[in-house]
Amino acid sequence: MNMNRNILLVAIVVAVFLSLVGWYWHKNYVLYHDSTMRVQKYLDSKSFYISGRMLTKTWLYNYGSEYKDVYLIQMSVDTISLIDNSVGSKQSSDSLFWGILNPMDSTVFFVSEYRKDINHEDSFPEIKVSSKTFHVEFSNGYRHPMRVHGYEFPELLSNESSVTIRL
Repeated sequence: MNMNRNILLVAIVVAVFLSLVGWYWHKNYVLYHDSTMRVQKYLDSKSFYISGRMLTKTWLYNYGSEYKDVYLIQMSVDTISLIDNSVGSKQSSDSLFWGILNPMDSTVFFVSEYRKDINHEDSFPEIKVSSKTFHVEFSNGYRHPMRVHGYEFPELLSNESSVTIRL
């Protein structure tokens, strides 16, 4: 009888454990799916191309690798093409965006994963960004996907004003 009780106890513990793992997986899947759908909706609604030169980079946090960090990049704009009418409208707090354009001084602020091993502190590369390719390309060869986000970077949002445009 004692053996049956132990087997029953183990079966209950395994069932509870599997239920918790299933709930956790489902919750994360739903969050990931919702996030992916929001990013896809953003990509479908925006169309722009920007090129220019990096002016400043401000370290925000470590990306989890000794070579990658996340920076707030300020770039001067040489070329810009805003193709979509919704680019430029002030969005609600749940809207996604890539960066902030200040048309008064022709600068753009955006968040970038920047690699220390190929990007030197004293070099300010040319930058090209296209919503069609969904990539940020640096003239020194580094390329990464655009970081589309909402309100998780107050350092980025601090550059907003009444004249800025969210991209």
